[in-house]
Amino acid sequence: MKATKRALFISGFTLLVCFALLTGTTFAWLTDSVVNQGNNIQAGELEISATLYDQGEGGVTVRVPGYGDDNQNTVTFEKDGLYLEPSSEEESIIQEPSPDEEPIIQELDFGPGSTGIKMIQVTNGKNLSAKINFRFTVVTDDLTDALWFDFIPMDNTDNPEGKPIETGNLEKHPMAELTDVASEQEFLLASGETKSFLFIYGMHENAGGSYQGKKFVADVNILATQGGEESDGFGNTSYDEKASYDAVTVTTPLQLDEALRVGGNIKLGDNIDMTSYDGGPWEITKDTALDLNQKQLKVKNGNGSQGQITVANGVSFTLKNGAFTTADSGSPINRAALQSRGNLVLEGVTLGGEGVQNLVQVEDGFLTMDSCTASSSGQGTDAALISIDGANTEATLTHCAFEIGNNSVALHITAPTDQVHISDCTVNGQPMEVE
Repeated sequence: MKATKRALFISGFTLLVCFALLTGTTFAWLTDSVVNQGNNIQAGELEISATLYDQGEGGVTVRVPGYGDDNQNTVTFEKDGLYLEPSSEEESIIQEPSPDEEPIIQELDFGPGSTGIKMIQVTNGKNLSAKINFRFTVVTDDLTDALWFDFIPMDNTDNPEGKPIETGNLEKHPMAELTDVASEQEFLLASGETKSFLFIYGMHENAGGSYQGKKFVADVNILATQGGEESDGFGNTSYDEKASYDAVTVTTPLQLDEALRVGGNIKLGDNIDMTSYDGGPWEITKDTALDLNQKQLKVKNGNGSQGQITVANGVSFTLKNGAFTTADSGSPINRAALQSRGNLVLEGVTLGGEGVQNLVQVEDGFLTMDSCTASSSGQGTDAALISIDGANTEATLTHCAFEIGNNSVALHITAPTDQVHISDCTVNGQPMEVE
């Protein structure tokens, strides 16, 4: 069976000056077309589209308890929304709206007490079920503390009697929680089904004058993957359970901060330096894959009792395809920048440290390193680039190259040696030997 991928992106919408919507489908985990003696087996298709509706006339009327100025708490939307055309691109490409493009959601004169509401309809237009997930990524957060939001899924928008459609009660969440609240929700769309969502937002009435001239900018990706209602040729309905969502692209420390909290697939769109960012350390508590995309990620080394990025027990973290560099944290106790008690996978990564002794430490977990290089300019007596510790740790290193200084070692191993497998690795250009 061949995993095939279709991609879809939708042009941006802007909330509170800039708020871009970019939509994509992901792994479909489908079979290719097979023709044998006149019998044609055609792979199913997955395609998600979206339509955005503003307040207006002639469309759906909803009642949101707690929202609106009238006692009925009703809102009517326009009849014809803005259809967001799927792309025909074969890869998932996130594009910024052009500077002269009119944003779909725009609030230029937002003030204390102001509110807004939009309805997003997502349609599964093909013949496979789909799971969808909303991923919000904050770009500019100057106004975040002054704002609130709610994200309400609607059961349906069909009401033949013409009465307002009832929704859940309005719950005002701090805008700072937007990324976490939205990403934790996953929705199933059957073939041909449309599901609607209300995005409601506003500014707190007590927001002071210090927020004048500031803005809030966030991108949202509507991600989709095969839903799992279908079965393969053997009647197995779980064949696609590992189908994952496309990567969310991040370009700033703030975006990466939020993405690491949420987990899933992440891709760097630019070099990111986290050493001056007022955040972290980061604990990876959900399976996460970070594609450096031939870019560089720079973090401080760990300090005190933990690393700068730590992988929790039972969790998988993959770092691949780029440079991961560390800088001295200034702490008298240096910890490895990457610490893991889970499953840490490093593929095609160049690890380096400026004045840093320890880069990676795995304790009672799993480590896989393939085609990586590691070096540090700050090693000293008994310093090690990679520490493999704990009686339960298992490690596999293949095609890796290490550069070390005097009185330093590439690997510090306290795990049982029969649980550490090394193949085709070098130290300072010489074949590696484990003592």
